Amino acid sequence: QGRPTRRIVIEGGRDEAGGVRLAVSDTGAGMDEKTRARVFEPFFTTKQGFGTGLGLSLSYSIIQSHGGTIDVISAPGVGTTFVITLPAPPEGAAEGGEGEAPVPARQATVLVIDDEPSLRKVCRRLVESLGHRCLDAENSARALELAAEADPDVVLCDYRLAAETADAVFAGFEARLPHLIPRTILATGATTDAGVVALVERYGVELLPKPYGVEEIGRILRERLGEDGTEAPAQAGSSG
Repeated sequence: QGRPTRRIVIEGGRDEAGGVRLAVSDTGAGMDEKTRARVFEPFFTTKQGFGTGLGLSLSYSIIQSHGGTIDVISAPGVGTTFVITLPAPPEGAAEGGEGEAPVPARQATVLVIDDEPSLRKVCRRLVESLGHRCLDAENSARALELAAEADPDVVLCDYRLAAETADAVFAGFEARLPHLIPRTILATGATTDAGVVALVERYGVELLPKPYGVEEIGRILRERLGEDGTEAPAQAGSSG
């Protein structure tokens, strides 16, 4: 007997606010509640041996960076629907043109440390969309090199790097650039990992769950630059 035919249906339209609404549905196996809750996590996949588990996580970040949302509706045996909404462009925006990045009161330098090139690219896009400068590194050695040169205002560091963990980054900062430890945020989807918990407790750094989007990046930069009405953390000079 042949395999059952599966269909994909794409429907588009406008929502009540004039934004774009796109629904993509399939007639596949569907997802249970546990799978549905993790579907946007980086590296999460049900296709063992196929794919990276990054597609939906990247989609989530890109859509959120444009002020939109993505939701999933699914049940076993029923199929899955992803609903994407994007806001209407502001009045007076040139049709077909790209808006310019906002000009912040002070431009920050953000260092992103992640071994996945696609995630570094997305994060760079998020940071630059807010009018700030972004540098990226794939490992602790490159991160220390860039940090010594640029003295970043904020460091976003993934926990699991290709051949090491964020422990190597923090050890390097502790030895050579200790003033950067309070500026470092641990960005990871493995928030309950024993190594992550130990690192947060040891250094007292902020934990940013993945996936994150432009709203979280914007909040962090406003807080770190003191633009949210609070006093910004002291920016000590490099220890050399």
